[in-house]
Amino acid sequence: MKLLTFIVGTGENRHGDLISEKDKRIALDKIRAMLASEFGGYTESATLGGWMNPQGKLVTEQGRKFEVYTYKTENALDCANTMARLLNQHSVVLSKSDVISEFVEQ
Repeated sequence: MKLLTFIVGTGENRHGDLISEKDKRIALDKIRAMLASEFGGYTESATLGGWMNPQGKLVTEQGRKFEVYTYKTENALDCANTMARLLNQHSVVLSKSDVISEFVEQ
């Protein structure tokens, strides 16, 4: 099984402009629906991250981390690109890890 992790900024867009609460809510709702449809589900958590902008200034912003446990990984890059587009981000972190996991059902 694979663990897909997507991390995307939700504070500022690629131009340094603040993302409105309305735009953030709409984008995150679309991301949630996409991940649930594509992979069957996800786990979401809030993040705080930092990066250096081209002017050498540290930018610290809120973000979201989505974790997906799946055997199906073909569309992970497409999902990351969609996240970047929806939130107007320069990049999205996508990591793929091999894990030993199982869904325990009753």
